[in-house]
Amino acid sequence: MDIVRFIFLIVVVAFGNLLYKSYQHDHPQGIAKIPLPLAVLNFVIFLLASSVLYVFSSPLYISTHPYIVTAFLATSVLWIAAPWLVRTYGEYPKEVIEKHPKWFGLRCEPRTFYLKYFEVLFQQSTFLYILSTVLVDGSMPVRLIGFTLIIAIFHLVNLMFISRKEGMIFFWFSIPMGIIFGYLILHGYIFVTYTIHLWFYLIFSGRHWFLKRVK
Repeated sequence: MDIVRFIFLIVVVAFGNLLYKSYQHDHPQGIAKIPLPLAVLNFVIFLLASSVLYVFSSPLYISTHPYIVTAFLATSVLWIAAPWLVRTYGEYPKEVIEKHPKWFGLRCEPRTFYLKYFEVLFQQSTFLYILSTVLVDGSMPVRLIGFTLIIAIFHLVNLMFISRKEGMIFFWFSIPMGIIFGYLILHGYIFVTYTIHLWFYLIFSGRHWFLKRVK
């Protein structure tokens, strides 16, 4: 592990998350009711931090196969349309939202939903930086284990800002996904991991709007 570059990563991650996580921690509904100007500021911060990590990442093969890029772009378009689609065809999950007021994604409001897209972009740039620049030595299994441990620790830090239940859900998911994402990114499939990452939140947030109708 390159310690200097790891410290640089921590600084950038802290910069990218400080305002976002602080607002989550300080408000009863997290960022569910975040003011538009602050949401825009967070968007700029995520974009800036992502750009810094991408610029300072070491070269790594990235597959741009048409099917992969098309799936990513189609998912992005669906993400943009999701708040309208879910609110039009789903049923407002009032009980779930009252029980988990900080699960802002459940509300499927454009302001926070679009902000989440750029948070995922920031997370993906973090993954790329770790695997291409921080963990550059050792065999693939060693790098995957190191990557998974770092990602799991990052998710545990979330417990300082969000509910324990929500934080532990993401923590346990981060372990198998760390291995899967690490393997895919090292083989050039970062757009695949970005697409999977987006679909995870689409399903996690949107499913509650349709559960009653399915029943």
